[in-house]
Amino acid sequence: MTVKFAVITDIHANNFALDAALTEIESIGVDHIYCLGDLVGIGPNHNEVLERIFSLDDITIISGNHDQAIVALAAGEYHHKGHEHAKRHHGWVYKTLDKGHIKSLRELPLFIEKRYTDINILATHYNIEEEKLKKSYYNPYSDIVEPALENLEKLFQKCNHDLIMFGHHHPKHFFISEQKIYLNPGSLGCNPAPYARYAIVEINKCDINVEYLQAEYNRIDLIKSYDKVPEKEFLLKAFHGIN
Repeated sequence: MTVKFAVITDIHANNFALDAALTEIESIGVDHIYCLGDLVGIGPNHNEVLERIFSLDDITIISGNHDQAIVALAAGEYHHKGHEHAKRHHGWVYKTLDKGHIKSLRELPLFIEKRYTDINILATHYNIEEEKLKKSYYNPYSDIVEPALENLEKLFQKCNHDLIMFGHHHPKHFFISEQKIYLNPGSLGCNPAPYARYAIVEINKCDINVEYLQAEYNRIDLIKSYDKVPEKEFLLKAFHGIN
């Protein structure tokens, strides 16, 4: 059995990048899409992104820390450590969010495991620490490590999977050990260049082939839509490389 699927992550409310990536993915033709969290936060167009993502068929969506922050705000429980600096921004996202999306965000899993023939897959936003999870649903993730095989082997040492797919850290990751493949296509929505990054994975029995792709989009429209976002100058510089 051969299966082909797309992997996207960290859309961060950039519907222009999302539309470009999905157009290419549709033209390629895949059996499924894995979306690895952080649909909202940073960018300006959370309602458009959520409407599009939740309307797709054949998609598995994982929760990310920004998604969980909005769920926590909706429940009146925004008191978790780790993202105090983003509280004002998250408050703006929640205030302007179509509240019909809250239930869908709340129901997103932290991770999923899947088996294709002889290949075991983990799809997660990042490595989850059990001790942190006991204290906080909102930010149960390990501290981010620099992209390197040695770091990822240590980070995911408790995960017995052949393919580990994750996001959270925005640069692209692709590392292969004797036992595992570590795959992060890079943030789709936050990139210093006007490209939406994604990956196509094809599994044929025991073989795993990964192709990293990027879809160009018009960043002028994205920049214009940031006019409504608090602290837009900082966000554009920090996450899109725009001064």
